[in-house]
Amino acid sequence: PYGEAMPKTSALQPVRMTASVDAYPESELAGVLGAVYPGALAAFEQERIFAGDTATTHLKRASVLAAVGNTAEAQAVLSEVLARRSQKWVSAYEIAIVYCWLGDRDNAFLWLAQAEREHAVGFTFVRVDPRLEGLRSDPRLDELLRGSERTMS
Repeated sequence: PYGEAMPKTSALQPVRMTASVDAYPESELAGVLGAVYPGALAAFEQERIFAGDTATTHLKRASVLAAVGNTAEAQAVLSEVLARRSQKWVSAYEIAIVYCWLGDRDNAFLWLAQAEREHAVGFTFVRVDPRLEGLRSDPRLDELLRGSERTMS
């Protein structure tokens, strides 16, 4: 079962307790904390073993790689997923996350807008997703959210 992938006493437990981020799987938290969590890729591997080898797990791996500073490999994984997106669909929201970690705000916003058009489940959390912290200061985020509110009204 998923809960057995990493014990509750993992290195992320204090962060979970203080940051109230229990909704995020270990691999996503590892991405959020990649720069300070040396086991980030190991945590991802545990989730990949559980979830399987899918386009989404590839994107999550790219997120972790980017978060720990391995941008060239992260970009290579992302490019591979994008090249096959028509055959192996993956959420535009997860693509935006990778671009955010890579520091490519323009592409992050393009894919967030696509995620909104696709009604991606992840887009529901765009206001609070810690993986998008790098976009918070950009006025395009407020603009995107205002446009999203208009389409939901």
